[in-house]
Amino acid sequence: MSVIQRASAHDDSGQDAKKAEADAVAAQITAKEAAIGRYHAAFENGTMDDATAGPRLAQLTTEITQLKARHGELTDTLAAQPQLPAPGVLARLAGYLPALLTAASDPTERKAAIEALIHEIRLTEEGLIPVYKIPGPTPRHRGSGSHNGTTGGPART
Repeated sequence: MSVIQRASAHDDSGQDAKKAEADAVAAQITAKEAAIGRYHAAFENGTMDDATAGPRLAQLTTEITQLKARHGELTDTLAAQPQLPAPGVLARLAGYLPALLTAASDPTERKAAIEALIHEIRLTEEGLIPVYKIPGPTPRHRGSGSHNGTTGGPART
């Protein structure tokens, strides 16, 4: 199993946990919204007074707001996960990078390649994690005549 496949499998397991948490949070939101409906029905039927229902409704509303924020964070995180690059792109990089990183190559070109390929560096409890921007085919801009060769999307390794 390659490094990229192992990293993808690790990310997939984290994705599954986040998806499960998002589903659990959505279920909690639904349950609390149903509880609010029951409180409203009891108040409207005259079986519960405002002094009893009011504080609990305020608490449930606050909890729903917090749960919706957490659900939004989880869904944003799930949607923002990078995709694996195509095998052809990796093969092209495998041929290009060793030549670029040799002592005989131009340091300016090396620096430009590193800046172009690193999307961000994340600081986690596990240490520094580079997130690479893997080049791939992109359409040329009309009239520009240039082609930068990057997709702009990150790929975590």
